[in-house]
Amino acid sequence: MNNVEKAVAAWGIPPRYIMLLAEQCDRSSQRRVAEQAGLSSAYVSKLINRCYEASYDEAERMILARFTGDKVTCPIFGAQIALRTCIRQRRYDGPVVNLVHRQWRAHCPNCPNNIDGDRK
Repeated sequence: MNNVEKAVAAWGIPPRYIMLLAEQCDRSSQRRVAEQAGLSSAYVSKLINRCYEASYDEAERMILARFTGDKVTCPIFGAQIALRTCIRQRRYDGPVVNLVHRQWRAHCPNCPNNIDGDRK
């Protein structure tokens, strides 16, 4: 049974991100896809087989950020930015080297796009 079949068996009608994850695994390998998405192989397996016991929100964001061109509205800029950029910038913990970094550092913890749990 391939990963798409496993996802359908576990979920019935899988959410978009689970189907995307399963399709990517079938094209490549579960280990490789996990590495690309910044996840563990076991985590990917649990997502596809719907046996993960915590929130799926973070997994959804990570998968969509890595494998799609999805965008979110950034309140700082009032414009659409790539979900991948949103996640990368709000998790950036390096030195503040310019005004943009300063704005992200100040605003990202309270942003509605932030699901990292570090909101103030």
